[in-house]
Amino acid sequence: MVLGSRMFSQILRFTLPHPQTISSSEFHALREHVSKVCLSQYFGYTVSAPLPRKNEEICWAIQWPSSSTPAQRAEALKSSHENIIGPDATSLLLEFSDEQMVELVNAFEAPVCEFPQPLAFVQPGPNRKHEALAFIALSSKAPLSSPELKKSMHKTYTDVFGMRGFVGGQWSYCLNTNDSAGMPLSMSGEEHTLPLAKRRVAVYPLGWESVELHQAATKTALFAEEIDKLAPYFGPGTGAFYVSFRRHRIP
Repeated sequence: MVLGSRMFSQILRFTLPHPQTISSSEFHALREHVSKVCLSQYFGYTVSAPLPRKNEEICWAIQWPSSSTPAQRAEALKSSHENIIGPDATSLLLEFSDEQMVELVNAFEAPVCEFPQPLAFVQPGPNRKHEALAFIALSSKAPLSSPELKKSMHKTYTDVFGMRGFVGGQWSYCLNTNDSAGMPLSMSGEEHTLPLAKRRVAVYPLGWESVELHQAATKTALFAEEIDKLAPYFGPGTGAFYVSFRRHRIP
């Protein structure tokens, strides 16, 4: 990747047709097809959390080159196995610079990843690797152009670097929707992009060494400092879901 370039991170959520599972040869073949175009990809089952999720729901995080177009990304997802992605599939599109990739990968590959906000999340089971995608969905009352709001949105991310057990992470506003559940996945190559000033859903993947260390962090004054400032502007869809992620390895 060229220094100074950017990349897209597409977060897909969907279920597989019964009786297939995440280890099915069909899903593997689809990932192999996508790997010819994408930069990297992670996949796993979502885990129960406050935000709505389907039973046996899968999250698939695909990193695309910034040069990729909506039509090219849709074409890459098409193969003889594309029908395993059901009509319930949704998509969130984020954008990161290559300088942000190290921390983003740290979040995807952390032993535990969980968003520090004051919600009673259902905790993942022991001896599992988890990623959590967290969302701050700002209401229509939020003053998006306010310097104070912008500072708090970023500082709620940077503050975690001072917390014991934090591994790494990133954050970005969603490009294609203000619904934290995502937009219905389109295979036609059509993709809606929100103007910068209209984006209200921020996605924070943050990694931790353990659930216990994250729980301890949520009891600190530093944790509450920016969340308390932002809470009046939280809208529907603020929360998180967990993912037991694996990285797709290319032979």
